[in-house]
Amino acid sequence: IPPVIYTSSYSKILDFDILRLSKKVVSNNELASCFDGGVIPITEIGKERLNQLTSQLVNKKIDVANQFNDGFNNFVKMARHFNTIRHRCFIKIFMDDQRAMSLNADLREINEVTLYIDRKEKEFNLALGPYWIIPWIQQRIISFWEQYYYRFRAVRSDGTLFIYLISALAGVASRSLERTINTFGYEKMRLQIFQGEKNTDNVAYFLANKKIYSQRYVTDALSDLQEKQYSEAVFGFADLDSYKTVRASQSELAKQHSYFYADIEPINNSPGEEDDFFN
Repeated sequence: IPPVIYTSSYSKILDFDILRLSKKVVSNNELASCFDGGVIPITEIGKERLNQLTSQLVNKKIDVANQFNDGFNNFVKMARHFNTIRHRCFIKIFMDDQRAMSLNADLREINEVTLYIDRKEKEFNLALGPYWIIPWIQQRIISFWEQYYYRFRAVRSDGTLFIYLISALAGVASRSLERTINTFGYEKMRLQIFQGEKNTDNVAYFLANKKIYSQRYVTDALSDLQEKQYSEAVFGFADLDSYKTVRASQSELAKQHSYFYADIEPINNSPGEEDDFFN
């Protein structure tokens, strides 16, 4: 057996055009629709997005992308619609800065906790009352099959009639148990409601599986807004270049198409050297 070779790499270089729903820094950017789920960490977000005071000198009506017309805030608000699969959200955005007030209020308040579900204390139950014995029997059949099958298979072939019969029985029990859980299962959690930094309430919250899987609601109802762009995308998120070390080089920073880097990049140029950031 060949040895398993584990490889690792640094994170991908985030092109901010991926997060801009409207105007892009690079027109017709082939990477703009490449994001297909993952974790997006953004450091020094206030310097990139500015606040009401620091953005006063930004021209809102110019044709090039800026903090007012690029649709960045809308992407953050709508990200879950574009990255939800079977009711699970496959995107997380982490931001940091020295001062929360360095970030504009619209974007800052998105990150403030208004509802917090404590999943550490969740309790799973079945709303079956005295009929709990049915899933209990089904679970015992599945457990017996798992213990017997994997022990038996290790010493003999699994093509015997007995194995076939108990596997068929376990399959029926497994499918029936899954239907039971999806229909009658629910989780009891603690729901904390916040207003700003003040905890105003702490109540019990019941999340019913039946409501989730009955197409009564979805958390990605507006996903078609970006469906065409994503389906026609030439590249995926894995195609982005990765950083070479834990510190970003000048060339790697340029690939971000960041407003903050565009502001300070001329300082790093030699006298008379043309700033080609937007080229």
